[in-house]
Amino acid sequence: MSKVRLQHYIPQLILRSFTDSSGHLSCYRIEDEKFFHPKPNAVMASAWLYDEIELEEVKKGLKYLDRNNTIKKFDKAIKEMENENQYIEHSLGSSESGFGVLINNLITTRKGTILTKKSIRKNLLLMLRQLSCRSLRRKKQIESIPQERYNKCLKKYGLNDINFKNFASFLRFQELFIPSDEEKFEINYINFCGSISLAINDSETPLLFGNNAPMLKIPRTEEQLFPISPKLGIIIRRDESKSLIFRNKVDQYNNYYLSKQEIEISNILQSSDLNDIVIGPSEVIKEARKKQN
Repeated sequence: MSKVRLQHYIPQLILRSFTDSSGHLSCYRIEDEKFFHPKPNAVMASAWLYDEIELEEVKKGLKYLDRNNTIKKFDKAIKEMENENQYIEHSLGSSESGFGVLINNLITTRKGTILTKKSIRKNLLLMLRQLSCRSLRRKKQIESIPQERYNKCLKKYGLNDINFKNFASFLRFQELFIPSDEEKFEINYINFCGSISLAINDSETPLLFGNNAPMLKIPRTEEQLFPISPKLGIIIRRDESKSLIFRNKVDQYNNYYLSKQEIEISNILQSSDLNDIVIGPSEVIKEARKKQN
């Protein structure tokens, strides 16, 4: 089985945007309350966005999400990932310049784009896929389950094997793993129903990232905000009648522009992460921590 290397890197898109007055990307380690400045390609990144993902899992994920034939032809993306010298992050990064242009266009011209573009769709799919098994710690937790207990649970729920199609259901069995509320939310959306749209931050305050932080629930409906860049987030919306929608346009009518208050609340939630690291300008992290306290 091909495996993506256990190495993380900081995308240039984030590196360019997440700088403080000294021109550096800042990271805040919750455990010892210290700031540090990682270098590009350092083994540090937002864990839920850049986890180690096995190639076979990605294939199963793409195949599963394609069950309604709404997504076509990912052969090129898969072939890119099969090169053992490449990271999944690099596969995401291969479209990074185009993705950066997309974000810039959304922010400056507000024209939006079409999610059926292969490169954009690939990015969103991989990011959403990684949400359902994003933490290496979670994987190790699953792997440490005794075989006897594992078999008992499989038999109890009528499962013959663990693949992407039933992996989320498997995670939800509390005998094995108790997911957080936001993980339950995301797992349900990814595997059952929901739709996505883009949330745009056109303010001067960037969105922060926290490895395991709660996501902001947008007050207007059953929606949650998942930051993916300083200026952009994905809003995942519950819709009982539809599966995940990747074929609709995301234009100025569908885009959601974050208010100053929503950005502040999201940043406070991200900086409240008790487990790991918050990524962003030190000034913004300090301000969010101050408001949190």
